[in-house]
Amino acid sequence: MEIGKSTIGDILRSSENWLSVSASPKMRKRNLNHSSLEDELYVWFCDVRSRNCAITNEMLIAKARVFGEKLGVTDFAYSRGWLAGLKGRRGITSQKYHGESESAEYDPCDIYNFNETDLLYKLGPNRTLATGTSVSGTKASKERISVGLAANATGIDKLKPVITANFHGVSEKLLTQRSTAMIFTIPSHG
Repeated sequence: MEIGKSTIGDILRSSENWLSVSASPKMRKRNLNHSSLEDELYVWFCDVRSRNCAITNEMLIAKARVFGEKLGVTDFAYSRGWLAGLKGRRGITSQKYHGESESAEYDPCDIYNFNETDLLYKLGPNRTLATGTSVSGTKASKERISVGLAANATGIDKLKPVITANFHGVSEKLLTQRSTAMIFTIPSHG
């Protein structure tokens, strides 16, 4: 194997760079032209994340442009490739929110749950006792009353139930619409 004298001279002149290269093939030294832009962007990123605010790729690029204008950077493309490199250098990854551990803490007396259920008051049973092998059925009625129930997390404060009754087939002389809802509240007992 032959190596030219100029190649050996180049290697010797940059020997400090070659000696500082990591053994890992993934790590390579790169000169960043706009390290102050990246530093300022990272400080902003850490500040926003410390307040548990979501940050997207588009937000990072937009904020980088703002910092670039502030720093007088004109020869820079704010590309997705640059952003991928920045995220790799700074250890920024995309993560999904899980649960509500960072949410503000509330008093359980102030947290309410509301559930709605239907009472199909004209619906008969779907089974019967009979002799023989089959029984013919009838069309099931879907007339219902909806009941809404609400209480706080401690169960101490139970709100009055809300009832919504749907009326079908009522004379149009009495009602302006074919289906009208009426809302009633039932007094609570204690």
